Amino acid sequence: MISRVSAILFLVPSLWSATLAQEPETVFVPYTLLTQAELEARKSKLRQDHGYDDGTADELVRRIPEFHLKFTEENIRRAFPEIGPDDTRKSLCTNSIMGGRTTLVYLSPKSEQELTVKRSSCSPTDGGLLCLPLSEQRSYFFESPDLHFTLSDDVSIEEANEILTVFRDNGIEGLPEWYTNFGYQDVTRIDRVGIWHVLYLGEFFCRGCTAKLKVIVETTGSASRLVLDAEPEGMCI
Repeated sequence: MISRVSAILFLVPSLWSATLAQEPETVFVPYTLLTQAELEARKSKLRQDHGYDDGTADELVRRIPEFHLKFTEENIRRAFPEIGPDDTRKSLCTNSIMGGRTTLVYLSPKSEQELTVKRSSCSPTDGGLLCLPLSEQRSYFFESPDLHFTLSDDVSIEEANEILTVFRDNGIEGLPEWYTNFGYQDVTRIDRVGIWHVLYLGEFFCRGCTAKLKVIVETTGSASRLVLDAEPEGMCI
């Protein structure tokens, strides 16, 4: 499942660098060094979360750039003035296997269960990140704006709510063990194909893994269930 894409993954950093080099409207976001107090807090978190001793935590923070720098809200908003005052940052995540490629995501709520997702793809450069202009995508959310997703034109928000509620409460029948690491909160898109719904889950930057599940919604009386109806697809990088 993972090995069949490994050859492609090694091409991603160079292809991405070429894309940025050809893009005329890139945006620079500078990084800021952590204060000593912030560095100590990061070391403490490494010790608590991963069981590292003091020497290992010190060495990791010293040698890995991502552990001793940050991107402030002020610098990001200065670089992207189209980020509105009510927009909130959801994530700024990097995948080291993809050559340090980073995605920046902001959320702009519009109405009940609807929002605009503002996203930029970035690559590391001297002193910070070199980013593409923000893209905007109409999306929907379930329970909270953080759980946002897109829908194909033939899937209503009511259908999406039902699917995600059943997924949350009862899971998906027939799901292989590896895929049980994904939950309803990982759904990023819902499509319809005939009598089936196709769920896309996860992403590479913050989650590190993706999956594609083809399911049927079966209803008996007032109870519904999701049943896997095809071989799932998934991979991690």
